[in-house]
Amino acid sequence: MQTIGEKINAARQAKGLTLEAVQEMTKIRKRYLEAIEAGDFSIIPGEVYIKGFIVNFANAVDLDGQAILGEYYSLKKEKELQLSAEEPDTASSKASPVKELPKLQQKTPLLNPIKLPVSINPIRLVGFSLILVLLVGGFLAWTHRSSSEKQTPVAAIPINELIESDEVQYSDGGVDASTEPEPSNVNVADLRLRATEDVWIALINRATGREIEAKILKPGETREWPIHHPMVLRIGNSGGLLVSIRGGEFKYLGISGQVVSLNLSPTE
Repeated sequence: MQTIGEKINAARQAKGLTLEAVQEMTKIRKRYLEAIEAGDFSIIPGEVYIKGFIVNFANAVDLDGQAILGEYYSLKKEKELQLSAEEPDTASSKASPVKELPKLQQKTPLLNPIKLPVSINPIRLVGFSLILVLLVGGFLAWTHRSSSEKQTPVAAIPINELIESDEVQYSDGGVDASTEPEPSNVNVADLRLRATEDVWIALINRATGREIEAKILKPGETREWPIHHPMVLRIGNSGGLLVSIRGGEFKYLGISGQVVSLNLSPTE
């Protein structure tokens, strides 16, 4: 039975496409295409990227992207069940038999036990307890502060290392979805998305390079955000997503399978 990677590789070879050609078509980096064909998904950073890349790669070589993605889900679930089944066996194999410890013979103590005074001053006891609480609290606070100061932020993965995209602009010349405009007296979000096909999207802060959100939208799903700072919207299947900016008409920014990026800036 062929694996996911073998099926995609065979379909690509049948179409006479090189990995460079598929990279140009899908805008997915060649090393990630090679990883998918090899079945090594571990080098692709993030589950959302894995799903989007599998669908786009499969569609590019005339396979059913959703069917291939379904096989990936089944394979992933099968591996998870296999791992969960192996864990108890591993734990039991490592367990050593319990041996009964020999009883210790009672010996005469070398030193006489220290006799504590029968009565303890309650004021001294309370004072000692307060001092102990203050010392423990101070130590915990110092430990927390030291750990937070040493913590370094996780470096963001540059989006350009994952995919290439065609830059587009949202304008009146875009592809109209023939939807009615919003009434002028209704407050709407700055950026609104409406999926008509399965489509991978990523919204990124242009200043930091960090992802605000990345996911695969299903047909009928909608998302919306305010635009408070410069952002870039990456779309993995621009022919399957309607985009509206600041109450404008919903438009497609490209064709099916085309990866595009749209720069967004806050209003002055």
